[in-house]
Parts: sequence; structure tokens; C-alpha cells
Amino acid sequence: MDNITAFNNHLPVKVRFGEGVAETLPAVVAELGASKVFLMVDKDIEKFNPAAAKLIDQMNAASGITVTLFEKPAGEPTIQMVDDSIAALKAAGSDVVVALGGGSVIDTAKAARLCAQLNCTFREFQSKAPVYPAPTLPLIALPTSAGTGSEVSGGSVISDPEAGRKAGIANGNLRAQVALVDPVLTYSMPPSMTANTGIDALAQAIAGIIAKCSTPIGDAIGYEAVHMMTPALVAAFKDGNDKSARAGMAAGSMMAGLTMNI
Repeated sequence: MDNITAFNNHLPVKVRFGEGVAETLPAVVAELGASKVFLMVDKDIEKFNPAAAKLIDQMNAASGITVTLFEKPAGEPTIQMVDDSIAALKAAGSDVVVALGGGSVIDTAKAARLCAQLNCTFREFQSKAPVYPAPTLPLIALPTSAGTGSEVSGGSVISDPEAGRKAGIANGNLRAQVALVDPVLTYSMPPSMTANTGIDALAQAIAGIIAKCSTPIGDAIGYEAVHMMTPALVAAFKDGNDKSARAGMAAGSMMAGLTMNI
């Protein structure tokens, strides 16, 4: 038996998984003692994701909750998108951030929450020694794709078109406080997106296993994620209405995010 070296593992996000769990969002907001929601979504999400549209309506109708809806433009998150989000978040005066969308929305929400707390732009944050204070606003993440696992990771990748590069930031304090992983939110993904995000999730699970900083806990989660997603990805690609396959991908991609251990 090989010796087990010392390791640290970061698994602090409260995860709620299951079909219909997204509908508990108003209750989760209340559990956090919040009432003013900054809801960040993919632009025009109501047009291509019926489950997300239903959830937005539910939030707007919820008693004791006010919602500021912010639509993130399509595409990978850029510095400008983050800065626009920072300004909107500060103006809203919200006491909780909710990210409803793919990994790009969740990454944007993480970066915006951090910079709003530090009262700086993202580029100003980059120009100094990085500081990651404990968040003053809770973040609830609801993924609408099964890919990056951003709902449980402490990483955020922001593009800088001017410099032609991407800026990755990572710290445990970037993580969401709650992840509501509901396969129903992924049902509307077309086959091409199912394949692209699913391959990304598989790659992240494998990378987490073979990385030098891998841990026994992360490896166990990663192996199970690969085991779940390998058949589920093929099945979900062939039939987007296969609920079992969608659940396998939603759970597997979330677990891949945990495997990354950031």
C-alpha cells in the first residue's frame, strides 16, 4: 500500500441536487436571511430555457422578495461584462446574489461579487496583489448546463479581449454558499451544447484526478464522476429527454467541479 501524503481538501459548498430542487430557491433565499435578490442570468434565457423562465416568474411572484434581474450578454465572460455586473450589483443594494445560467454566468457572478465588495473594477483587482476576503453577500448558483462545475468551484475565468488572453482567479472565498443542481434546468440544451459542455466536464474530472495536487477525496469523487458521465453523456446527446442521462450529467459535472479542489 502506498503512503498517503498530507493533503487539504475544500468542500464547503452546500449542494442540493435533484429534479425540481430549483423551485426551492425562494426558500433558500429566506434561509440565508435575505430578501433583495440580484439575479444574474444568460441574456434572453426565458426564450430558450422554459424551466429557467418558470423559475424567474416564481421569484418575481415570491412573497417578501424583491428581484433585480441582470442579463449577462452571450459569450465567454469578459472584463467589461464583469465591470457592468459590478456596477449593477452595487446599484441594486441586494443582500444575496443568484447566478442562474451556464458556467460563464456563474464565473461572472463570482468575480462581480468579489470586486463589488472590494469596491474596484476587475482590472483594478488584477493590478494589485490579489485579496480574497470572506464574502459579505451569499451566492446561490443554479447551473443550466452540465459542464464546468463552476457552481461548486472557487475558480473564475474572465477573458481580456484587449490583451487577447484569459485571466483565471481562484480562491475558496469565491465559491458559492449554496448550489442548487437541478437536471430540469439542463433539459433544453441542444445536442451540440450537451456534447461540448459534457466533454468539458469529463476533461475536468480527469484533470482533477491526474493533477499533482490531487487528493484521495478528490480522486474518489473524480472517478465516480467519470463513471457516471461516460454513459450519461452519450445517452443525453442521443436523447435530450432522457431524464436519467441528464441527471447523471448534472451530478457528474458538479462532482467534476469538486474534483478540481479549488
